[in-house]
Amino acid sequence: MKTWFQASIATTALLAGFALGTPSATAATPTGSTEPGATASFEGKRLDLKRQGWGQAQSCVVFSRARTDCFRSNEEANRAIGYDRTKEVRQGLTTTADFDCARDWLCLFEHAEGRGRRLIFNEDVWHNLADWDFANKTSSWRNRMFGWDDGILGDGKGHVLILESGARAAYMGGWNDAAVHVHG
Repeated sequence: MKTWFQASIATTALLAGFALGTPSATAATPTGSTEPGATASFEGKRLDLKRQGWGQAQSCVVFSRARTDCFRSNEEANRAIGYDRTKEVRQGLTTTADFDCARDWLCLFEHAEGRGRRLIFNEDVWHNLADWDFANKTSSWRNRMFGWDDGILGDGKGHVLILESGARAAYMGGWNDAAVHVHG
């Protein structure tokens, strides 16, 4: 487990890296772009999320920059990562009212209150949300990463929002639909 000091150093380093080396907001291109985006597996087919959009997919799991799997529901995605939400509810670890987000994952939601399409990450690198057709679309989030593993949203203009481990936001206020990058 990281100490407070280690977490502060890591966060400072991440913020410095974001300010100096993260792609600009111009990298956030809309669906229909001619540039390739994240290629996802969806019901046995390959789907370029940036060019084609999500179609019938409602939940996409980003395992790594090279692997994204999409599903028609959060329940299907949860099964794919081995998460049993009903078990956690029975054990009192979460409630049915909590946003649907598995342990050790950072979950972004298209709408407030953890609703709408869900895009989840657990890789500690910067991601351009446009690659998943999710730039300027995050309206709520939940971070269930372990310990001091804070996530970070960036707006491409040098501003960042820290997504504290164990926390969530039902509404994003001034950050609603503003994020173009995520680290977590």
